[in-house]
Amino acid sequence: EKRFDEDAKTALQRAHWGTWLIILGEGLLVAIAWLSLGSARRRADRFAEEANTDSLTGLLNHRAFHERLARAVGDLSLPVSLVVFDLDHFKRVNDTKGHLTGDEVLVEVAARVAAMAAPGDAVGRVGGEEFAWLIAGRDERHPAAQAERLRASVSELPIAGTAVTVSAGVAIRSNDEAASALYRRADTALYSAKAAGRNTVICAVDDAMVGDFQV
Repeated sequence: EKRFDEDAKTALQRAHWGTWLIILGEGLLVAIAWLSLGSARRRADRFAEEANTDSLTGLLNHRAFHERLARAVGDLSLPVSLVVFDLDHFKRVNDTKGHLTGDEVLVEVAARVAAMAAPGDAVGRVGGEEFAWLIAGRDERHPAAQAERLRASVSELPIAGTAVTVSAGVAIRSNDEAASALYRRADTALYSAKAAGRNTVICAVDDAMVGDFQV
């Protein structure tokens, strides 16, 4: 009878430990699954970010910027303005200084405009040396004055030992204007800035092009 009691006690202890091992095993499996899920989510977030980001400058890429512009323009309750600008004679920088210096210039210009952008804005590299700055929800300062600040900040300080200037076109969304129409007006203003001698800001106002803005 004593032997039977000891065998029963041993069996009960084994069952007890077996139960704990099962519980621990299940907990470990849940923890592994949770960590795997978190890792998968982080990878998915990273891939999504990479898909939306210009690899050189860290700004929004062409597709992501235009998607952001379309969403902003779709909200008719917010004032929306667009600055499109590019680097003057950038090919000359690449040809004389090399592409590595050219990349340094692009990165620094991107950093300067990003530093000026406010929460709610969006900045993208939409072409080789062309950038776009969406100014949404702010109307206390004229966006052309913001563009002039950017132009001045680039032209006044050499980048990578190179004198750099930008030309900019500005357009303010009117009524229920579509994103494509707004971009087209800003782009037309940019070409007007180029035609005016570069290193300048031109704003599309109705059917006219206006320049000479003060910071």
